[in-house]
Amino acid sequence: MIVKTLLFLCIVLTTLPKSSGTSFGIDVSTKISVEEFKCLLNNNFISVTIRCFESTYGNPSGFIDPNCGNSIYNAWIAGFTWIDVYMFPCPKCGNATGQVNTLVKYLSDTFGYTTMVWVDVEENYKPPYYWSKTNTTKNVEFFSEIINALEDNDITIGVYTSKYQWTSIMGKYTGGSPYPLWYNHNDTKPSFDDFTPFGGWTSPASKQYFLQYSICNVGVDLDIKLLAKPH
Repeated sequence: MIVKTLLFLCIVLTTLPKSSGTSFGIDVSTKISVEEFKCLLNNNFISVTIRCFESTYGNPSGFIDPNCGNSIYNAWIAGFTWIDVYMFPCPKCGNATGQVNTLVKYLSDTFGYTTMVWVDVEENYKPPYYWSKTNTTKNVEFFSEIINALEDNDITIGVYTSKYQWTSIMGKYTGGSPYPLWYNHNDTKPSFDDFTPFGGWTSPASKQYFLQYSICNVGVDLDIKLLAKPH
């Protein structure tokens, strides 16, 4: 059983290092054990972002990733102190505020804290589709409701997307740009040299550069991060 009090007293989340430069991190959507996290930490990955909310069409109350809680706890036990979560919302399910509240309540009730939440803005390449294919205004309204609900809960917010995904889903909307950008470009290159401005963002905070990299007997996505937020 996860020990709420222990985590509440000891874990320090989303306290980013103050020095300049970059660091390496991982993001995961499967359950990772303590020993696997220890191995990852020993391989110089200093941050982890864990999926905690999934798109599940037809479930209006939202769907907490069943691996989230154990993975957060295991990462902390292994020695990670920079632990974020990401939220893959379900636009077609509606009730963006309810989805956020489900996530925030889960984190608060289970661990006694809420951490930084990255809002995942991307569409599947095949059905089922979650965002509107024809109405970017509807997509913007849903995204804005997600952001407002997170702000109402005093959550630190980031946005995960790519140039293609953002422009396809949000059009010319720039309302996400006040928040740190974590962008995807699976070019296997741990650098920001490929970044071009979009959606109002002029610089990134993080890049996901390698999908499903096999290390420590698990598959993880690799990220390069700035050690200080650009916003």
